[in-house]
Amino acid sequence: MKIALFLEAYLSQANASATHVSLLAEGLVKLGHEVLIVTTDPETDECYEQDGILYCPAKPSSNLFGQSARVSKLPGLVPFIEAFSPELVHIQTITEVGGLGLKYAQKHQLPVVCTLHDLQDVQEGFGSNRPAVLLNKRQCQMLFKKILSGSDVVTTASQKCAEAAQVLFPCQIHRIPYCVDTERFCPARWTIPPRRRCVHACI
Repeated sequence: MKIALFLEAYLSQANASATHVSLLAEGLVKLGHEVLIVTTDPETDECYEQDGILYCPAKPSSNLFGQSARVSKLPGLVPFIEAFSPELVHIQTITEVGGLGLKYAQKHQLPVVCTLHDLQDVQEGFGSNRPAVLLNKRQCQMLFKKILSGSDVVTTASQKCAEAAQVLFPCQIHRIPYCVDTERFCPARWTIPPRRRCVHACI
């Protein structure tokens, strides 16, 4: 299966969604799937693809990720996504990039999975002053409801996140484990289960 993963910041920022996508993509490829990661790059002025990662120009932002897609450049991602021709869209962040993933999936009638990692921007907003914070909060919540209502499956690893999401938009949310390789965290002398890498089903 061809799976497109959409998230705002991947290699440029350390965050839960980036870590999750890195391990998820690795696991999916090992299972025989093809993966395209769609994200942003603050150091480019044009969309480009490199090593299975599709980048859109980004600008600095006071949001959770420290950057956000330059909206005028988002259409430039579409030809690359169409060339990949995904069979499933997996949205990882409630952002402009996630919104593009939903729009593409709806246009091509593709199934959509949304995984919630952090709702800070949705709950609190962001910006340099109160009017900006309130405006961004309202926009984030509108996008949040749009993405969740357009998703076939909504997942999260966090019970707290699930409860917060239910307050904003009641829907069915499936709990999943984050991907963990126990050998990387536990000394060999400890008694632990055999090496396991949990990759949740995207289908």
